[in-house]
Amino acid sequence: MLFLQFLNFALIKLSHFLLGQVTNLRSFFYLHYQHLIDAHIRRIDRRRRDLPVRWAQINVLLMLPPGTRVLRLVATVLLGKLFCPGNV
Repeated sequence: MLFLQFLNFALIKLSHFLLGQVTNLRSFFYLHYQHLIDAHIRRIDRRRRDLPVRWAQINVLLMLPPGTRVLRLVATVLLGKLFCPGNV
């Protein structure tokens, strides 16, 4: 029984540690690469004006909550390659 309590405690501490590492990595990524992500999204926004129908389809699939720029970037690039491979 004592071993199970210790194991539970260790798993909780490990999960907190790993969650902290993921948060630190995300913060590091945003700090160092946000300007590149923003520039890419601006380029995509310019192209979207040229391809209104296809980008409207992609935009519907990209309705993500704020703060998910990296996910939006990845999804935009992947979906852009799927719908209009010559333009992304």
